[in-house]
Amino acid sequence: MKQILIDTDILIDIFRGIEPAINRLQDESKTALLSISVVTEMELMVGCRNKSEQQKLTVFLNNYVIIKINESISDQAVELLR
Repeated sequence: MKQILIDTDILIDIFRGIEPAINRLQDESKTALLSISVVTEMELMVGCRNKSEQQKLTVFLNNYVIIKINESISDQAVELLR
């Protein structure tokens, strides 16, 4: 199965309910593994205004494989942002 790396802008559109972005990823998910980088994860975390949004983001990101730059460095960076 092929893998697609999804950019932050697309995920923001999906999170906001923009139909063309949602439809495109739904179509892509039928034939590809949807992935994001840990950098995208951190960018989205920085955009959260409160703990509630952060919790919603965590649930939302469970739909994607997160590709880490380096496991140790990535985990530390995400933890620092929390």
